[in-house]
Amino acid sequence: MAKLFFVAAAIFFFILYFHNVIEFDQDLGRHLLIGKIILESHAVPQTNLLSYSYPNFSYVNSHWLSEVIFYLVGVPRLVYFKTAVMLAATMITVYTAYKYSKNLAATALAFALFAPVLLERTEIRPEIFSYLFTAVFLYIILLRSKWLWLLVPLEILWVNVHIYFILGPALVAIYCLSARRYPLFAFLVLLVTLINPNGLTGALYPLRVFDNYGYSIVENQNIFFLREVIFNPNIFYFGVATLAFLGSFIFPFRRLPAVCYLLSALIVLPILHIRSFPLLFLILLPVFAFNLSKMTWKPIVAIVILLTLFRAERLASGEYYQTIGSSKRFGSSVNESYKGAVDFILANHLSGPIFNNFDIGSYLDYRLYPSYKVFVDGRPEAYPKEFFQNIYIPMQQSAANFTAVDKIVNFNLVIFSRTDGTPWGQQFLTDIIHNPKFNLVYLDDKTVVLTSQKNLPLARILPEPPGSRFVPSGLILF
Repeated sequence: MAKLFFVAAAIFFFILYFHNVIEFDQDLGRHLLIGKIILESHAVPQTNLLSYSYPNFSYVNSHWLSEVIFYLVGVPRLVYFKTAVMLAATMITVYTAYKYSKNLAATALAFALFAPVLLERTEIRPEIFSYLFTAVFLYIILLRSKWLWLLVPLEILWVNVHIYFILGPALVAIYCLSARRYPLFAFLVLLVTLINPNGLTGALYPLRVFDNYGYSIVENQNIFFLREVIFNPNIFYFGVATLAFLGSFIFPFRRLPAVCYLLSALIVLPILHIRSFPLLFLILLPVFAFNLSKMTWKPIVAIVILLTLFRAERLASGEYYQTIGSSKRFGSSVNESYKGAVDFILANHLSGPIFNNFDIGSYLDYRLYPSYKVFVDGRPEAYPKEFFQNIYIPMQQSAANFTAVDKIVNFNLVIFSRTDGTPWGQQFLTDIIHNPKFNLVYLDDKTVVLTSQKNLPLARILPEPPGSRFVPSGLILF
């Protein structure tokens, strides 16, 4: 029965993570570009570089090595790579839970309750390496303490691939506190976080990341805020899983070691940031299974196997994604929602300066740099927070504010994501089509492109690229 359970879990995880590339709508394009820049220049950029607004603004790139790896692997192979990394991370975690609890039924029940939480973060992101390292660290700490020395080189890798590297020293400290030994080893793991391109600044970056963060993004919000403003079934799943986990401490089936209590304190991470949802599974599954490890109702294993296969079928068929309105689908196809608009700009040789919104910026980086630089992209940390608060947001809230900035920059091209859900983004879309300086020349489901009179003759004279939608001057389609 154990083999069947692990096979069912592996099938579920494979189908969960093997889905089409939708990350070009987010940050993947910029990750690929910066990975390429690092390899070609043999240096990690220390400044913004990609935006003409603040090209020399210093920032810490805590995931530079992930970007190099992503560029070397390439698209669409990244789908297979991400799936392999996450399959390894999740299966190591399930195995750790099984061996630590020594109870298959308890592991199966904990898995059934926690697995839906993983639906929240399945894309190609630098954090996949943090998930893998978290699983490996926990496996060694709970089951293979003789291998502790491996955590030092792993931490050196971790500090260069993702900002969650701070979990490494935290997990080692939890082990040392609970075991009451090796305090110097915990210090050593913390010390090697200095081995990164930014030294002490990079090592301390997780503690200061929000010091200069002028733009709020969904993944950094807490569950209490998001529950009120968006529909996300994963928040409900997380709530159920969390209550079940906490309930396992009220009537524990066995005496709990100190490490269980210390690890449980890390539940605060997914509560504070939705981007940390997978950590509930990766860190606390072994603890949950251990709490339940005196249960003897063996039929639960068969039930969980059937439930897991049912969940996998809903993902593979796309039924689940359709239910929640997601564009994810099982497979390795590549979706570039903004491709048509950028192809149109390049084919018509439309000139900048560009004004664009936050959401589309990273894709524009990927497609247009170095010929064009963007106004803004998806890196809040790479711009002064005052830029967002005093310039970027106000100039969308008011046509007068936009005109004031336009007099300084003299925008020739506006590229804007129509799916921008911010109030200021929607207000800008309403205002810009009435701005006499700009003419609407391209429109699709995702993107709108407007040009100044300077660009308009080019947009009219040059051939229309396949699949584009040319909009004559003055025709409003909103």
